[in-house]
Amino acid sequence: MSTVKIQGNASGSGAFTIAAPSGNTDRTLTLPDASVTVGVGQAQAWVNFNGTGTVAIRGSANVSSITDNGTGDYNVNFSTAMSDTNYSVSGSAKFETSNNNFALSIGNISGGGNYTTTSLTVNPTTGTTSSRWDCVIVNVQVFR
Repeated sequence: MSTVKIQGNASGSGAFTIAAPSGNTDRTLTLPDASVTVGVGQAQAWVNFNGTGTVAIRGSANVSSITDNGTGDYNVNFSTAMSDTNYSVSGSAKFETSNNNFALSIGNISGGGNYTTTSLTVNPTTGTTSSRWDCVIVNVQVFR
């Protein structure tokens, strides 16, 4: 029987042991995202989504869904809550025409949007006005 043992650093406690099955059948072990520890300064969540029509996530990590609150107004909902609201967010947006002059307002910056441990608000706006727009590409990254 084969055994793989993964143990934390000297200041940690406990051990995580994986033992192979007694038969010759392959097994797959999938750990839930909630049990993964991410270091400080690494992305805690990210998402790339289409914000036009029916909002659709193209790719993500630690993002369960996007809520479409209206034109250019979205909530990014986290799969696993942040430990607090002291995280940093960056992002970008692209409108569907050749006009690439867009800004992405995030959280309270957008004027009353939420910025919590479970979600944040993003609002794509033109660079020249505060008008909100639905965009074909919206990218958001959360760091802590």
